[in-house]
Amino acid sequence: MIDNYINVFITMFIILGTVPNIFVFESIFDSLGLDSDKKRYAINRSFLIAYVLWLIIFLFGNWFLIILGINLIDFRIAGGIFLFYIAFEILIKDIPSHVNIKDNNESLEDIIATPLAIPLITGPGVITTTLIYTSENLNLIYLFLSMSLAFLISYVIIYNSTSILEKAGKKNLIILNKLGGLILLAIAIDIIISAIKIL
Repeated sequence: MIDNYINVFITMFIILGTVPNIFVFESIFDSLGLDSDKKRYAINRSFLIAYVLWLIIFLFGNWFLIILGINLIDFRIAGGIFLFYIAFEILIKDIPSHVNIKDNNESLEDIIATPLAIPLITGPGVITTTLIYTSENLNLIYLFLSMSLAFLISYVIIYNSTSILEKAGKKNLIILNKLGGLILLAIAIDIIISAIKIL
């Protein structure tokens, strides 16, 4: 039983794009010439917005699928394929295209909601992952705690991204991200196979 929630946590953490986001956030902040206080403000605000959006999806996402007449098993297969694609991109690219954006020249307030909160934190991958797992026969409290823990750890890492990047080095972080991509690949295949077995 505990293995299911460990898989949920790992998947969510990887899909949040924590390691690639270290580079992307730093690039955006540098382009705006932000000091440490403004960086922390932007990170706090963007994660709050992203988490609230995720919470809405967690609570009501599957109701929308049902209202739209989307078969949940079919969605799991499609979602598993999408996660497979993200995992494959992580393995072949240093920064996957779903989180790789150009430096933004807008003001700080303009970029907090988009692109920082959406889609860099809560993007298509997070939405898909949430809908997949909430459609499965899992304890919603444990599921909520597992996913929320992934958000919390991602937040702590991004909040301390400057010092982490200096100490760990970009190359080591990229290697770590690719190992995560390999794990996500295996989880995505398991999601697809499990859904096909149900069919």
